[in-house]
Amino acid sequence: DDQNEVFVAVFGEQKIVALDAQTGAITADVATAIAPFRIARGSGRRVYYVEEDVFSAIRRVDLETGEDDELTDVEFHEPDLESTSDGLTLFLGESQAPGSRLFRFDGSDGIVEVDSFRFDGGFGLPSPERQIFLAPDENRLYFADRAFVTDDLGHARGWIGAQVIAVSPDGNIAST
Repeated sequence: DDQNEVFVAVFGEQKIVALDAQTGAITADVATAIAPFRIARGSGRRVYYVEEDVFSAIRRVDLETGEDDELTDVEFHEPDLESTSDGLTLFLGESQAPGSRLFRFDGSDGIVEVDSFRFDGGFGLPSPERQIFLAPDENRLYFADRAFVTDDLGHARGWIGAQVIAVSPDGNIAST
């Protein structure tokens, strides 16, 4: 069962490793087309990833077959990824740019953009950090010092005024 696995991008290498969540044993060690930097669970034993570079497309690797596909023609600015536990909804937040964007994709058949939010007024310094966090029990996503409604990214729940660094599934946060 893939829900009992933890997926890890090996820093500086072109691979993703799957570990048994109970024992820590390696259950898969799969080469990727580029070195993954941020990863998120896809459906089944698939993992979405982006590279550490300034601009990156979204890629997905299948840990069963080793197939690695570039899913977007668009390259996002210093993106971070987060997904729902079933891997069918993927969120992407751009960072370190005045016009950063936040996206929600449907991953049930390939990847389709279904919602987005653009910071039209831009950001003062500092720009958003390369971190997004999902609180699935609360239908909340944290990005750029703000809380968003996951199924309506245009609906911000509020400004936090601090960078979120950790989130529990029920929405409790730790911030700087």
